[in-house]
Parts: sequence; C-alpha cells; structure tokens
Amino acid sequence: MSEPIFFRGKDNFALIADSHHNTLMLDRAVGALQGVGGALLLGDCAPDADYLRKKMRIPDIYAVRGNCDFPGCAPEEISGLLFRANGPRFFACHGHRYGVKMNPLSLLYKAKEIGATAVFYGHTHIAMMDREEGVLLANPGALQDGRYALVQIDKGALKIEYKRL
Repeated sequence: MSEPIFFRGKDNFALIADSHHNTLMLDRAVGALQGVGGALLLGDCAPDADYLRKKMRIPDIYAVRGNCDFPGCAPEEISGLLFRANGPRFFACHGHRYGVKMNPLSLLYKAKEIGATAVFYGHTHIAMMDREEGVLLANPGALQDGRYALVQIDKGALKIEYKRL
C-alpha cells in the first residue's frame, strides 16, 4: 500500500491549531492565507476545516481531532508524505494524547517509530519549533490568539515561518 501524499503539486501550506471556532480569527486567517496550497488543522478546530474550505475555495484542508472536538469529526492522527512521492514524511496530531504540555518526547518517539521527519501538533497554545534527532517538531500556537505558521518546501527541506494575525 502506498503512502498518502498531502498538498500534491503545491509547495506550501498553513498550520492552524486551537481556533476553538473563533470565526473572527478564522475570517482573518482566510485573508492572510490567500495563495497557500492548503491547511492542516491540528485539533480543537476540526469542524473549522469545512468553514475554511468554503471561504478559501481550496480542497486541500485537512484536520485532526483535538480534546475539545467531538468524536468522529476527524481522525485523531494523520501521517503521510508532503508535496510528492519522495517528499518528507510527516505525522500530525493534536498532542493531548502524547503529553505535550509536559514535553514533546512522546511525539519524537512516535515520529521515529514511523519514520517521520516532521511532527505537527497543537494543544499547548504556545508556538514552538525544535529539531531533535533529525525530527522537526512544530506547534503553530493557537489561532484563537492570532497565531499560525506557514510551511514550505525549500531546496528539499521544510521551512516554517511563524505568523500573527
């Protein structure tokens, strides 16, 4: 079975977490995200994916379920390849089941177990980026506080830029 490819044919996407259905911030994000290839919603906002799809008119918006999302609205985790068949492998989750408020070590172990080179998560509401043992760990912060991140591929590597609305 082949690995799913996300944002195929694109070179960038947005990371959004913890919007908590704040439509004011979602509408601001729509304006700021014109031209992105898609978005990855990292929980406590999974139903907001439909809202963004309608407003932005782009299909490549994916979501994972967080601890404040209702069961069945999105998968708890997703993983796959970014941009192309030989692109970087990623793992995305909300983070609450991995104890990220204490530290992201469990996420690092999960990434290494599945061969991911990048992990995207939310839950803490704090923007952070770290690289441990060759794995990029990134949290965009909370959209309800006006924080998000842009991810793009640059010379084969992922580049993350943190933004404020």
